[in-house]
Amino acid sequence: MTILLTGFEPFGKVKDNPSQRIVEYLAQQDDLPLVTATLPVAYAEAAEHIIDLIETHNPQAVLMLGVAQSRDAICIERIAININDARLADNEGNMLRGQQIISDAPVGYWSTLPIDSMYDVLDKIGINVKYSNHAGAYLCNHVF
Repeated sequence: MTILLTGFEPFGKVKDNPSQRIVEYLAQQDDLPLVTATLPVAYAEAAEHIIDLIETHNPQAVLMLGVAQSRDAICIERIAININDARLADNEGNMLRGQQIISDAPVGYWSTLPIDSMYDVLDKIGINVKYSNHAGAYLCNHVF
């Protein structure tokens, strides 16, 4: 089984992105069936990169990590919405407000990961975990 695990580079006020550090740490573990990558915080580049990784490695699961500074727990995303609508430009200076990601596509996409099992495992080992009903409208949502 191959799992694709991604995080993001620093952006905005996030000068040291924990999602990137987690991915880099796990990439050093030889006993894990992971393909790892740090995605750029740039809409077009991030989308192209994740598509290339999926096509190249054909993973059985894709787990994408991100950071939301206002959250107080690990949040498991249920849904991605088909819109870019952020108050922050990406690292290339692109400010996307109220724009569909894919025209003529559904409004949202449900996660296909076993999120209830993931929640239960994290909760059982004492990690503060919550569900999030959508992945925002910035880069995490865009690549989801």
